[in-house]
Amino acid sequence: APKWALAMVAVLPLTAVVDIIVHGGEGAFWHDGHGLDCLLLSLAASVPVMATLFAWVRRGAPAHPRLTAATIGTAGGAIGTMAYGLACPIGELSPVFLWFVTTVTAGLVLARALKW
Repeated sequence: APKWALAMVAVLPLTAVVDIIVHGGEGAFWHDGHGLDCLLLSLAASVPVMATLFAWVRRGAPAHPRLTAATIGTAGGAIGTMAYGLACPIGELSPVFLWFVTTVTAGLVLARALKW
């Protein structure tokens, strides 16, 4: 599952790079006023999801705690991003890559570091 999740996340950066090349690097990617807000609110939406998943997994006995934590962080970041992404004012592909993939990556790093 983690390999498939990383493969799916890799599609977005590749598409964003193509978008940047096609549009010559112009647009909201470099001059976005909502990006940091989207990042912080997506992270805030990810925390309850990750906490719930960690509480659920702690009832069991995961064989690979670090891998389980990384998967929970990725899932929590992705679900939090999706939840806030419905209300985010950014519609361009490149800023979505920057701020939302950063949220998923931050969730993975946070969960892996905590290793609940």
